[in-house]
Amino acid sequence: MRRVQARRAIAKVLLQNPNGITSSEIVDKLDPNVSRNSIRDGRHVSNLLRGAKGIIKSKENFNGGFAVTHDGCVRNYMVVVYKVTDPNKLSEWVGGIV
Repeated sequence: MRRVQARRAIAKVLLQNPNGITSSEIVDKLDPNVSRNSIRDGRHVSNLLRGAKGIIKSKENFNGGFAVTHDGCVRNYMVVVYKVTDPNKLSEWVGGIV
């Protein structure tokens, strides 16, 4: 598995937030010394979490957030929230104790 150190850093953040967290929030909470080269935005987080064990990805409304579209309409939008369901499977998936 590639980028194990970055995956472990993501797993630590996920375990600290049991209620769920978005990928952009994960990037903000990561240790910059460990993962800043391989994780720059939420897209990198979602790619690194492909096939992760013990995690549920669910689409939820973004805390009352609204986006203005090109035609001027205000719309509510959905984001992917990552939640840990089984910490043991997650630590096994990243290859050790997190």
